Amino acid sequence: MRRAQVAKRIGKSVATVRRLEGMELFPTMDEDGTHRFDPAEVEAFAARTDRNTRSQSSWLRAELARRAEEEAEDRDHAARLERQRVDTEAFHRNLAEQRAREQRTREERERRALAEARAELEAVRHDLALEVASASPRDLRRIGSDPAFMRTMEDLFGDE
Repeated sequence: MRRAQVAKRIGKSVATVRRLEGMELFPTMDEDGTHRFDPAEVEAFAARTDRNTRSQSSWLRAELARRAEEEAEDRDHAARLERQRVDTEAFHRNLAEQRAREQRTREERERRALAEARAELEAVRHDLALEVASASPRDLRRIGSDPAFMRTMEDLFGDE
């Protein structure tokens, strides 16, 4: 077999066959200078390299499958983290909305309570004004000299 035939048989280039000479393949040279390879030796080398190639191919396939599985796990993990991030953001958004609603409810209750207190105060003022208006001059002099009553009147009507 010549170099080109050997290269074709082992699936390598002629340059690779030249590199293998003296290490894996041992050609003889005929009288016109052509290197000739023993077909049995070439077949033995091809069988060894086929086994190595198959072994390497098996390893490579297994390695690629393992890496693909790791990448799939990484993608799944990233997707879970993203869902968790989105869920956490939604939770915090809902919590903030709930707190805002509760604050508005508290403020509304306080406004209503204040309005009710003002209405009660106004009713008390009105009733007291009617009582004072219907009092006799003698009763007015007597209660006008009472400092506690005068402070109460100032508190009730002082800001008007």
